[in-house]
Amino acid sequence: MKKLFVIFAVIGMVGMFAATTMAAEWAFYGSARMATWYVTEDKKGDEEGDLTWAEQGNSRIGARVKVSDTLSGRFEYGESPNQRLLYGDWNFGAGVMRVGQAYAPGNIFISNKVFGDDGNNLNFGGLYTGRQEEISFKFANMFEIAFLEPVVAYDAALATAVGAADADVNVDVTLPKIEAAVTYGQENWWVQGSLGYQTYTLKDEDIGATGVDADVDITSMVYGVGGMFNMAGAYVGAVVMGGTNASLYGLFMETAGSPTPKFNNNGNVTDTEDTQTFGWNIVLGYNINDMLKIEGGYGWIASDNDDYEEADAAQSFYVNLPITLAPGVSITPEFGVEDGMKDSDDADEGSDTYFGAKWMINF
Repeated sequence: MKKLFVIFAVIGMVGMFAATTMAAEWAFYGSARMATWYVTEDKKGDEEGDLTWAEQGNSRIGARVKVSDTLSGRFEYGESPNQRLLYGDWNFGAGVMRVGQAYAPGNIFISNKVFGDDGNNLNFGGLYTGRQEEISFKFANMFEIAFLEPVVAYDAALATAVGAADADVNVDVTLPKIEAAVTYGQENWWVQGSLGYQTYTLKDEDIGATGVDADVDITSMVYGVGGMFNMAGAYVGAVVMGGTNASLYGLFMETAGSPTPKFNNNGNVTDTEDTQTFGWNIVLGYNINDMLKIEGGYGWIASDNDDYEEADAAQSFYVNLPITLAPGVSITPEFGVEDGMKDSDDADEGSDTYFGAKWMINF
């Protein structure tokens, strides 16, 4: 009931605002999505099945707003509710400036995997840095650079090592996260290259038993190349990606891609050991007719560090059969496996085998 009240309140406020800004063109939209899956977990030989029957977290309602030929905007709220998108665009002639929360330019989408609330296999060797608070500039519809809100995060081991639970620890951020992408394509193909970089410093004014001050620089980056090609109803897409301390950058990934701390003889943290991540993704599909298509995909990702006993790897494959029942109405049956393979301690992480469907009505 609380969720419904918040949603209706948002709609009401938007409606009142729209009524006072009749000069703007408002195009509202929504998407209701249900996830119905049976998942079998295999953990070290022990299998356990469970049913998921729930609204997907990426169900949404929003609007595109056009004020003039040079000024436009968009908002989108999802289930909970949570803000997915809220940004404005200004076309200043030479390019477009965007301000607000939007998709970061580095994201590369090729897959239509629906399990995991339309996870698109992005966490298994894809490149997805999410929807970010940003100021961005796009030129010639090809090059985009964004200055994003930094993701100030670090894993539990690093936090403990630098005393992050203490009041003395603070974070010095002097630069925003910077992300850029170049995209080029023709009618039946496109290719994109992406690069992102972030750095900040953890400062502890009284670290370790000896009381020695310590500053630890946390630098992370991601990069990747991907593209799609389609011909005569068939299509193929691929992504190759990598990164340094990629999970601290904010990359959506199945493996642990964080740095580990280095200590001196006094037990103080002096530096970090970077974790390198590499992965790839491929999809193959065919549009059988206007109602039916078939797609399959595979993804693999691994993160490694000199302190790891074994590279932390994971893989996933799926096949689905999207069915369009009417304009805006679809059901997507899917079968797949998500395999955690081995973690950094060379321990088996088990796998999930799933089958079921995503149900969607766009309005």
